[in-house]
Amino acid sequence: MKSQEDNENKEEENLNLQVENARNSLFDAYYSRGNYYFKKNDYSKAIDNCNKAIELDPTDPHVYLMRGVSLSFLDNEEEDAGKRDIILSDAGKRDIMLAMFLDPDSTASQSIAKNMGLSLADDDTLIFLATYILDYENIHEKIIEVVLNRLDKSIEKNPNNIMSHYLRYRIYFDKDDYDKALNAGDKIMKLISESKESQNTDFVLYHTLAIMGSIHFSNNTYDKAIEYFDKAICLFDKIKDMRKLKNTGILTDGAQVYFKRAVSYWENFSEEGKHLFPADKILDDLDKAIELDKSNAFYYSVRGHLYSGATDKNGKPLIDALTKAIEDYEKAIEIDPNIDKKQEIEKINQKITEQKSLQQGEPTKTFNDVIGLDDVKKRISEVLIDPLKYPDIFEQSGIKPGGAILLYGPPRCGKTFIAESAAGQCKAKFIREDSATLTSKWYGETEKMIKDVFDNAKSKAKATKKPVVVFLDEVDALFPKRESITQHERDSVTQFLIEVDKIRKTGLPVLIIGATNKPQHIDGAMVSSGRFEEMSVMPPEGNEGHELRIDLFRKYMQPSTLAEEINVELLAEKTKFHTPADMEKICEEVKRRQIYSKIEMMGKKKRKSEITTTDFLEVIGTQRSSLVKWARETLSEEPQIKDQYPKLVELAKKVLEETTPSDDEKIEGYR
Repeated sequence: MKSQEDNENKEEENLNLQVENARNSLFDAYYSRGNYYFKKNDYSKAIDNCNKAIELDPTDPHVYLMRGVSLSFLDNEEEDAGKRDIILSDAGKRDIMLAMFLDPDSTASQSIAKNMGLSLADDDTLIFLATYILDYENIHEKIIEVVLNRLDKSIEKNPNNIMSHYLRYRIYFDKDDYDKALNAGDKIMKLISESKESQNTDFVLYHTLAIMGSIHFSNNTYDKAIEYFDKAICLFDKIKDMRKLKNTGILTDGAQVYFKRAVSYWENFSEEGKHLFPADKILDDLDKAIELDKSNAFYYSVRGHLYSGATDKNGKPLIDALTKAIEDYEKAIEIDPNIDKKQEIEKINQKITEQKSLQQGEPTKTFNDVIGLDDVKKRISEVLIDPLKYPDIFEQSGIKPGGAILLYGPPRCGKTFIAESAAGQCKAKFIREDSATLTSKWYGETEKMIKDVFDNAKSKAKATKKPVVVFLDEVDALFPKRESITQHERDSVTQFLIEVDKIRKTGLPVLIIGATNKPQHIDGAMVSSGRFEEMSVMPPEGNEGHELRIDLFRKYMQPSTLAEEINVELLAEKTKFHTPADMEKICEEVKRRQIYSKIEMMGKKKRKSEITTTDFLEVIGTQRSSLVKWARETLSEEPQIKDQYPKLVELAKKVLEETTPSDDEKIEGYR
């Protein structure tokens, strides 16, 4: 029995040997035939035979050398095989580099290296060749193994060579050997931290951090992924300016880093009880990913999905977010027609219709709920509330209730809130229209929708005997400057002006309140006499602003359990350029942390139940003012707006001077 088994094993060994010998013989045959055609200057046939030989042995340097020269001669339409000054084509250069790497000791490799000014005995040359090889797609696994072995020897010889470690790190990552990759990544970051050549290592550090984030992303450890992506993104702008990021086989570009961080935020939220949904962070990262890669349909689709689920604090869908969801889905379909989002678009349109009908109600907020903005409240009272309150006195002077007011200023400073409160103050019907929902690409449709809004307001005022407040958000999108718009858009501006004049003539108590973050983009006719009256809505400065922030903190802190020593003066000072919405967000985050602190302390003797000043300061340190982005955009248009809106420019400069840390400071913090 034992003898039979030994005989079978011998037979199998012999068969395997025959196959290997046959492969070697076939390789030799293809190589010889390729060399025959090469000598006859038939480079196409030489390349065909080289390809077949490489399939049998992907690590033979001689066949790569022959194919590389053949490719270069063919690409240069060179007829003289003996000519020495050939111009290497990209494909030819790749093969010749590979031949030099596989057999650095050969006479041919040494000769080529000498002509290129390279020394194949140097580690720098090894790294140069390995980098060149790895940057190509579809490298055979056996070649990768050869590169890896050479890098191992290089690191053994020079353990502090950062590039050798980095290239090996890339290979581990591409092979999904995440344990080795994580160890290699830690080693690289340690070497970089000890290196004095920071400028030369920024590119390696960026990709190392991005890969570490991607590994944790793949392992579903999203906290860690976010930590590494944060650090990579701090380096991204510097790297982008220094050299264009190209596909290295790991991350296509910075867009993927932003996108993966956005998804990490999203997935991290799914861990029950972790934290509130970080929609702002996700949207910011998706916006940046799309800005960097506008051809990626998937990015638009994911952002559209996020917008489609956006709700207010009461769980009601937000019309402006729904509109943006449709825009993103349509863009995704435009880029990739295979993306099927038509049903989602239909559902979103239905949601928009439902929400519009719900928004035409009577707000419960009044001016008592508005902290600050006294001049705006006073003016609204003068044009709408007081004429209704004292009709006889105003009618004797020929003054009728209603009109049009344009509220402008930075985002999240209370424009929408003051409009709702104005309606609630005089128990008016409130109609909110987002400008994006009133625009249409079809001729005459926008004008019709504008007319419908005004007709609806007039009919409500007549039927209910109550005033009506129509709030138009982002009016700069609906009524852009005439010199920069089409005839179709110009007709929309004209239609609106006609409707405003009609309202004034009827004497119906209808107040039109428009809002914009970019008043410089609005058609000049809108703010001329008899149309929109401009009112700025900006965070007050000085003592008035300080006292306002104190009042806002006291309002938004309720109904939390606070420690007696809460220093609201200090909190107001630390949030000098935060908007009311920013401060509300800060207070919500502090409350959330208090809740989860209680949950974590359940069953323990010591429980933290009071919120302290330190809790607020910790959150303020992580919550950047939402005015920063607006300030950058405003200052980019400073020459066009400094004369008409000097306060906006002044505020924007102060915001950037006092709230934005330098990129160098952020980068240095991660070294």
